Parts: sequence; structure tokens; C-alpha cells
Amino acid sequence: MKKLALYSLMFFLALVYSCNKKKYPDSMIIDKIEAVFSFDGTIDGKPVSIKAGVDNYYMYSSYAQDTNGVYNFVGEFKQTDCNDCRNSLKIQINDFKISAPNEAMKMDSALVPKTYRILAGTNSYLVGFQSLFNKQAENYYWDFGDGTGSNETNPTHEFFTTGQYNVGLKITSANACESFIGNKQNIDVSNKTCKSYIGVTNVSGNSVSFIQTTYGGAYPYKYSWNFGDGDTSTAVYPVHNYLVSGSYPVTLKVTDANGVTTLANFNAVTQGDASSCAANYFVKSVNAVHNPKVSLSKVIITWTDENGEVYSSNNEIQLSSSYLDLLEAENFDNNENNQPTKKLKVKFRCMMYSGNKSVLIDNAQAIIAVAHK
Repeated sequence: MKKLALYSLMFFLALVYSCNKKKYPDSMIIDKIEAVFSFDGTIDGKPVSIKAGVDNYYMYSSYAQDTNGVYNFVGEFKQTDCNDCRNSLKIQINDFKISAPNEAMKMDSALVPKTYRILAGTNSYLVGFQSLFNKQAENYYWDFGDGTGSNETNPTHEFFTTGQYNVGLKITSANACESFIGNKQNIDVSNKTCKSYIGVTNVSGNSVSFIQTTYGGAYPYKYSWNFGDGDTSTAVYPVHNYLVSGSYPVTLKVTDANGVTTLANFNAVTQGDASSCAANYFVKSVNAVHNPKVSLSKVIITWTDENGEVYSSNNEIQLSSSYLDLLEAENFDNNENNQPTKKLKVKFRCMMYSGNKSVLIDNAQAIIAVAHK
């Protein structure tokens, strides 16, 4: 009789445990074609592959609003019921705007396919741009080469890492004439790399007097001009006579004493050409800013290795090649907390730092889920 009572008690406790065990949505763990969550890449040169539903891994999704009023959307690969959760990966993507406390999210704008910043939080660079146009302008569109743009006439843009950016400007005149100018800009506050800009001091008939401003790199410089009509020059400040009135794409190649080259582009228009429009711009200021005050559209990657050491992208000055591309975003099933989720396909590259060691996450691709309300 005592044995029967003992078996009955054990059965009751097992039943209670099974009823209280957390239920995870099958769509978050089962390898279905339409619902597979995974990570593949190299970490510190070693291949790493994680898949929800394999080796007890689960795709955890959540969201929170930080002290700056920015919503953080989080997807995390880790094993269920783990304590120190080794070999786990967390991806946090911040909203693009500040929200009032508990303000409703605008998910059609918050998570959209684009390039997000992986930001260390040390220095960013405020760059002032000055546009030039020979007609009455109707519209401006700037492409800063980092996934963002502007419609301002003379914007100041914040770059979050040093490096070379393809900055383009398209201007449309009041009578619908369009002109585009693009240049590769070396963004930093040092003089380690050459920076060169083209201007014009005088236009008389078909004669155009060019000027250039070059600094950085190693002096002396060598100049190679192409005036867009087949003629060239190695002068510092050339004067060129065009045979035919019109507009011409002028390029200047500057080579410093170390053999490092930089290119500058310019749209030139002769005096007799009344129909052509010409967009141009130059960089008027570059200033370093310490600790950006709000981390909008920022990404933080956290990796806990097999030894329990935690690495974060938020503690390391990032490479100029660090990035996260959000390739696809779509609505998905509710998570275990009955919160709606977004299924995201991303690829990324970044440096990670634990305080003792730096590691590189490279060739990374992942399908994750993040929660929202």
C-alpha cells in the first residue's frame, strides 16, 4: 500500500511538472522551409553554425525601450534552460527614432531592408557639405554612401566610422534639368589620406580656369587632369580652352609621394552653354564627435564563447568595413510570450571585444526573429 501511494505521488509530481513546463512555439524551433532560424559564419577564423531546434537551441525574441526612448529589437540564439548560455549569439537592432514612453511602434518603418551601423560608441564624424549649381534648383538628393541620404541644400551628416564613402549629389532644376556628381570621400580628421577638390576661378567664353585643393598624404603631389574632351594636363592650376561650347565631366587624379592616389570629379560648363545644368559639391568641414548621444539605427552583436567569455561589438572601435545588412523583413508568428514577431534575414561583419581579446565575426548570415508590440 505504501508503494502504491509512493507511485501515485511520483505520477502526480511528474504531471504537475509537465503542465508547468514552458511551451515554445514549434515555428521557432522546427526546421520548416518557411520557418528556419539559423546563423552561419566565422568567429575568430573558426566556422560556427547554429540552428534553432538542433542541440536544444531556441530562437528567443524580445524588445525593450532604453533610457533614451529608443526601442531595441532583439533576437538571440541560445539553448533552452541554460545558465551561463555558452556558444550563444544575440543581435540587437535599434529603432530609427526616439519614441515617447510606451509609444506605439511603427513597424513598417522601424525594421526595413537597409544597411545598419555597427557602432562602437567612441567617435563619429560630423561632415559639412556645400552644394554648387549653375541654375535655379528645385530638388536636392544626397546619397552619403552609408545607406542614408538627405534632401537638404547643404547638409551636415554624421558618419559613424572612418573610411571611404561614395558620396553622390543629384540636383534637379526648376525646368527639370538633372545633374549628378559623385566622389569618393575619405572621412577622418587625420592627414593620413589625400583629399582633393576641384573648383573654377574664371569662365570666359570657352576658356575655363581650374583650381584644386589637395591636402593630406605625403607631399609633393603629382597632378593628372582630364578635361572631358580628350585633353589632359599635369599643371597644378590649369586653364583649358574647349573647342565646342558645352558641359564636360572633369576629373583630377592626385598621386602623393608614397604613390597613393585620390580622384576628384567636377562638372564644368562653358560660358556659352545656356542649357546645361551642372551639380557640384565640396566638403567644407569635418569634426570628430565623442560618444554620439543617441544610438539610432545602431546594431549591437554579443557573442558568448564556449568558455563563457562574452564579446561585444559595442566595446571595440569598428573597422570601416563593419556593417549589418537587413535583407528581408516580414511578419511572423507570436513568440512564447504571445508577442508578435518579425522574421529578419541579415548578413554582417564586425569586430568583437571581451576586454582581453578581439575577435572578428566574418561572412555572417542569419535568419532571426525579433519581437515588437
